[in-house]
Amino acid sequence: MITRNISPVPIRNAFADQTKAGGPLVHGEGGNTMSRAWTQWFQEVQNPSLSAADNLTAHPGGGQALATPVTTSVARFRTVGSTGDSALLPATAPGLQITVINSGAKSLNVFPQGTDGINGAAVFAVPSQSQQIFTCSNQGDWFTGAVAGGGGGGGGTGTVTSVGLAAPVEFTVSGSPVTSSGTLTLTKASEAANTVWAGPASGSAAVPGFRPLVPNDIPSGVTLISSNYMVTGADNGMLLVANVSGSLTITLPNPPPLASFDVSIENPTPGALSISPNGLLLDGSASSLSVSKNQGLYIATDGVNYYSERGMGTGGGGGGTPGGTTGQLQYNSSGAFAGAAGSSVAASGAIGLGAAPAAGYDLDLTASAANGGTAHVAKSLTVSGSPATINLDATGSSSASPVLIQGSSWTASSAFRLMPSNDSGGLQFISGYQTQMFGYNGLRFQGMRATTAPPAFIGGTGNDPSVMIDAPLGGTGPALQVNGLANFSASPTAPTPSAGDSSTKVATTAFVGGALTTGPYRLNRVFMILTSQTYTPTAGTRALYVEAMGAGGGGGGVTGGTAACAAGGGGGGGAYSAAWLDVVNGKIQASYTLTLGAGGAGGATTGAAGSAGGNTTLVGVSPATTYVVAAGGSGGSGMTSGTAAAAAAGGGGGTASSGTGDLLLSGSSGQPAVRLAATQMYIGSGGAGFLGSSPAYTSSWFIGLGVAGPSVPTNTNVGSGGGGAYSQNNAAAFTALNGGNGIVRVWEFL
Repeated sequence: MITRNISPVPIRNAFADQTKAGGPLVHGEGGNTMSRAWTQWFQEVQNPSLSAADNLTAHPGGGQALATPVTTSVARFRTVGSTGDSALLPATAPGLQITVINSGAKSLNVFPQGTDGINGAAVFAVPSQSQQIFTCSNQGDWFTGAVAGGGGGGGGTGTVTSVGLAAPVEFTVSGSPVTSSGTLTLTKASEAANTVWAGPASGSAAVPGFRPLVPNDIPSGVTLISSNYMVTGADNGMLLVANVSGSLTITLPNPPPLASFDVSIENPTPGALSISPNGLLLDGSASSLSVSKNQGLYIATDGVNYYSERGMGTGGGGGGTPGGTTGQLQYNSSGAFAGAAGSSVAASGAIGLGAAPAAGYDLDLTASAANGGTAHVAKSLTVSGSPATINLDATGSSSASPVLIQGSSWTASSAFRLMPSNDSGGLQFISGYQTQMFGYNGLRFQGMRATTAPPAFIGGTGNDPSVMIDAPLGGTGPALQVNGLANFSASPTAPTPSAGDSSTKVATTAFVGGALTTGPYRLNRVFMILTSQTYTPTAGTRALYVEAMGAGGGGGGVTGGTAACAAGGGGGGGAYSAAWLDVVNGKIQASYTLTLGAGGAGGATTGAAGSAGGNTTLVGVSPATTYVVAAGGSGGSGMTSGTAAAAAAGGGGGTASSGTGDLLLSGSSGQPAVRLAATQMYIGSGGAGFLGSSPAYTSSWFIGLGVAGPSVPTNTNVGSGGGGAYSQNNAAAFTALNGGNGIVRVWEFL
């Protein structure tokens, strides 16, 4: 509890009176004594940092009457369930200072006692994740100071040290981040040819990106033509359908409206439909093209003239009549042959029209006398001969434009099978499914090397088999799946998985050999490193356990004075960090840069605070990856010589949150120093290091000694904070102790 309206002078007199009267005393080091009551008063009133409460809950529903009372100088509210839940400050007392920390999820209302005010108001709101200092300068009034930081224990005001810029993948960012001055530049990223920036090709809405066009991206539609019609650029990609039984002319635009312009035209009527090239060439001819009933065509341009893909017409660039010399077979408008049975096309004499088609066929073609075969064209094709042979002229073909045997009118349920006989096997292509190869008597892959003769697939063994199976272009299925027993001859090889891979990949002999060298580990040596250096692990090292200690902060300095004394706070100990490095996680390197933090300097005899200790780090040489960081401790606060009660805070230990490693521990904080009177003081000792002990001085009372103590010793305790300096009764100030240097302990495993 905080005791209000108590002056240090009456208490010191009371302390003297009680000592004379034989009141209860507490014995300290060196026979020094102090009243227990005054010790409690000092801790609760004169040194507010020793009075704190954590994990408080604000009063639900708010209001002053039932608000949760603040009874310590530092009060942390972890639970603020609703906006306006309340807390109650103690009664005002000049010089009293209260810190309220709101770590809750909602804003906290803080009320004063009775009719006291806060900045002249009856309530003050402390936002979530922030803290506020309330100071009383006169009776009945609280005033707020600057917000000291976030409710999580850190934060506060500061400066921006780095500004970066992130952008979607269609942009490129340069100059990021800017750490002092510079320019952030956003430019368009390069994209693959023939891609557009658009939403998803199908499915639900998604973030747009660059992709190829799909058919659904192109607007399509049908235009019914009932009178003579001039085609325009708006018809690009459209289907124009004749919708009148009489004569109709569709005129193509001159010049073409687009270099990539195309249009489709269909005539489902018995009327005459004419396509006019309008002064340009259509399939190399300036004549109009006639389109008969139930015929259609696709027309495209090269930007200068027009070209068509069509059925049989009766004019235009592909004109000709049966019995002519162009070598074309044509149907008339009724779908019958345009020529008498038995007539021939005088192209080369190689093909002639035979008699009426055989039963079940639409057309019989008599081949040349050279092969003497007969071809029947219908829904099936029969090739006769001994042996039956189909020769395809591959002139002009290439890997990019091969000779094709392909189906037409392919639908989602279509299938194509190539099978020599009903009991041998073959190839099957099914729409929307895998391409299948099957054999009733087994399946063998055999390649050829350095031979021009066809391979002897069944009986021959002289050719060198060489088969490559690639993963499918679509889907996530396996490139090769074997259902059954697989026998391998010779010495097959496979890619070696990475060390530590526990998937279902094939384990090669190289993988197994590596696995045998990955465990169990055997401890090779343990040693301490006391100086910064380039550390090279012992040859064959497979794992390291590295422990590091940050340097301790220096003790607080003091000044000398007449009939007075002073004591400095102890420096904080360095933080501890440990990390496991092994070949499995890829962290074993040939060498590492090891930097040990330097101990913080003790505060000068001007009453200055001690300096912070340096960080201890372990960084790989190639690559320069940071594996271990142990933060240094903060310096202790200083004090000037005097007679009034005063305190100097100890330095905070190095924080775990500032470190890097697998195990992170914060360092011990330095002890605070206290002055009760001109001859009474308590010197702050440094925080202990995890890999070293506490330094001189140990905490002790100095009451009425009247002479200076011994000179300050050197701090040889690694990672620990330096002890605070002191001066007493006309003595010159002693120099504060430096913080201990950082240290590293290494465990090597083979």
